[in-house]
Amino acid sequence: MEFLTEDERKHNMNKKLYDALMKQENDKVIQLCRELELGPLHILTVHDHTVLQVAAYSKQTGSVLRLLKELEMRFPEFPVDALKHPNGLGNTILHEIATFDRVDSAAKIILDREPELLGMRNKSGETALCRAVRYGKTVMFDFLDEQRYESVLKLAKFLIAKDTSCLLGVFKICSKLNQIDLRSHKYRLVLDVSKSQEKDGVAQAITKTAESPLILATKSGCTEIVDEILKTYPQAVEYVDSKGRNVLHVAIKYRQMQIFDIVKKMGMPMRRLKRKVTHQGNSILHMVGVKHQDNEITDMRSPALLLQENLLLFERMKKVCSADYFEIINEDGKTAEELFTKANATLGSETKEINNTKI
Repeated sequence: MEFLTEDERKHNMNKKLYDALMKQENDKVIQLCRELELGPLHILTVHDHTVLQVAAYSKQTGSVLRLLKELEMRFPEFPVDALKHPNGLGNTILHEIATFDRVDSAAKIILDREPELLGMRNKSGETALCRAVRYGKTVMFDFLDEQRYESVLKLAKFLIAKDTSCLLGVFKICSKLNQIDLRSHKYRLVLDVSKSQEKDGVAQAITKTAESPLILATKSGCTEIVDEILKTYPQAVEYVDSKGRNVLHVAIKYRQMQIFDIVKKMGMPMRRLKRKVTHQGNSILHMVGVKHQDNEITDMRSPALLLQENLLLFERMKKVCSADYFEIINEDGKTAEELFTKANATLGSETKEINNTKI
């Protein structure tokens, strides 16, 4: 019998495994993996791909699922950080799965075991979510985006229950996971430092800078997080930012009307907050005509549709406000109606131009 060195035995095993994977001989792949200490997590290529990763980048969805089930049988509790192994390009197994055309149980098993994979970046700085976008995998993007959001929301609820000051940690996670969102207008969260103190058993937030967790969550449209904050700390509705804007002003400006409705249902706070004006003298009615400059995604809808949406919102806010709101003049000397007219002048002109071309 010919004596083989350890390196030679490893080379022969890798050759057999790689050949079986390329020929999609799934039964043989599983059999060979059972001869290895780490099984599907065995490093197979010179670029540090595991057996599982080679199956994934080869788009062998069935093989990936079988390898994962093999892992579950051999290691009921996966080895710590086993699925986080990056290959030579820094790609984890989730980066490879992100290029699949559809979502299958493999992606769900992986994220159930290692939810932190959502935030891991490869050497190009891409998360799995970004990679799904680059490869045009819309279905996978939607799945990963939903998983990311649910993960952040779950952590947010836990932190809110502990202490509102801890919520800043949630937004640090959001800023890492939510680099892009192609489905709606999301706003990157600028973190500020705040601290809280206990007074008579009630958390009194002392904001040292412009943004509070409530205002940040409102800007970014995190409706569930806003709802959780206000259920746990209803007094947080009183937060005002450095521009004198409360949650209603911000909700209207960023068109987060679900959050506006949450505050409206609070009753007494709504009656008080709706009467407040910002440091620029803007009422909540003025805010319909205040443009936001940090929208990074151009709205592709027609000018007519946007104008109609703005008009409907202005009419809705008029019903919420009493007659004296219409006479409030801001520091630029404009009433809410004058500000709205100026802000929507371009949309009005573009709508007329389009209509004229149809005649």
